[in-house]
Amino acid sequence: MSIVVIGASNRDVTLRLKEALHPQASNPVVKHTQWGGVGRNLAEALGRLGLPVTLVTPFALTDEPALKASLPPLPLHRLDVDATPEYLEVLDTQGDLTYGFAAMDALNQLQPHDIKPHASLIAQATVVVLDANLPTSVLEALPALTQGLLVADGTSALKVTRLKTLLKSLHLLKLNHHEAAVLSGLSDPLEQLPYFHMQGVQHTVITTPEGVYTHDPTPRFVPHPYTVPVLSTTGAGDAFLAGLIYAMHHQEDPLSCAFACARLALQASTPIPLTLTPERLRLERKKDHVKHS
Repeated sequence: MSIVVIGASNRDVTLRLKEALHPQASNPVVKHTQWGGVGRNLAEALGRLGLPVTLVTPFALTDEPALKASLPPLPLHRLDVDATPEYLEVLDTQGDLTYGFAAMDALNQLQPHDIKPHASLIAQATVVVLDANLPTSVLEALPALTQGLLVADGTSALKVTRLKTLLKSLHLLKLNHHEAAVLSGLSDPLEQLPYFHMQGVQHTVITTPEGVYTHDPTPRFVPHPYTVPVLSTTGAGDAFLAGLIYAMHHQEDPLSCAFACARLALQASTPIPLTLTPERLRLERKKDHVKHS
C-alpha cells in the first residue's frame, strides 16, 4: 500500500483564551505557532503511524526547510505558489474553535496543469487522499489521474461543496456534521448517509460531538467509547481520518483506530501528537472495549 496525500499546509497561529471571550475588548490568550493544514496533518499522522505516505502540497519555496522539519521523514512534493497559506484560530477555554481566519488566497493560483508533474506518483498510489482546500478545478482533475482508492476530507462547511462532483469517485468520505449538512442539504445524519451512498460514495463517516454515523451496510450511530480531557480540538478530525486509513492498511477495526487517534490528538498541544506511533495507538485502543465492526 502506498498513500499520496494532496492538500494544504499552513503556518498556523493558535490563540487560546484564558477566560470567556469579551467582544470589543482586549482578551488575554496563550499563543502557540506551529505548522498545520488538513493535508499536512494527515501526512504527518500517517507518517508517524509508519505508513508509506507522500505529501503533495502548496507552499512557498523559502518555507521548505521549516515544513520538512515539522514532519516525520517522508517524501515532500511542492505545488508552486507565491506564499504559504496561513491560518489563525481562536480557541475558547475548553479548546474548541471560536473563530478561524484563513489567509489562503495563494491556493487560488493553482490550476489543473500544476498537478500534471505529479501524475505518475498519483497513478501509482494505492490510496489518494485529498482535502477541500484545493480549488475546485484541481480537485475535479484528480479522479482521472487516480487508479487507486480515492479518499476525501470535507475540510470545512465553507469548502466542502467543492467535493460535489467527486462523490461518485470516492471510496471514503469523512465529514463532520456541519459539512455533511451543507454537502447533502439534509439535517439528519441518518438521511445524509443514504444520500451520499446514492451519489456513489462507497463509505461515508460523519463525526459529531456525541459520536459517529456510518453505514455497514445500513446507517447506524456509534457513540464515543469514552471522553478525555481536551487540550485542543485542532487536528482531531485529521487524526480520526488517519486512523481510518491506518485501519484500511492493516485490516483493523476502522472506528476503533479512528476513535483512538482522535483521543490522542485531543490531548496533545500540537494538531498531531508528536508521540503518535503504532504502539501508542495500540495501547490507546486497549482502553476501548467496544467492538465497532
